[in-house]
Amino acid sequence: MYSGDELYGDDVTSGIDLAPIRATRQAWPTPTTDEPDLEDLMEQDGEGGCDASDGCWVEPDGTCEHGHPSWMLRLGLI
Repeated sequence: MYSGDELYGDDVTSGIDLAPIRATRQAWPTPTTDEPDLEDLMEQDGEGGCDASDGCWVEPDGTCEHGHPSWMLRLGLI
């Protein structure tokens, strides 16, 4: 199964240079609020935004001024 990770050493993933992706990966601050459940996230999305992991209100694919990502972004839903 393709995982996007060269650790498997198969013909599909071997030779893929992941260094540029890993180098640009953003390290987000530790959340200061509890992770919302999916129902809450769906409700927030219907309102046109999302809570960030520190409680700020942001775009669903955004980060707040403090560097915290939206929960949707942090959870990989976007």
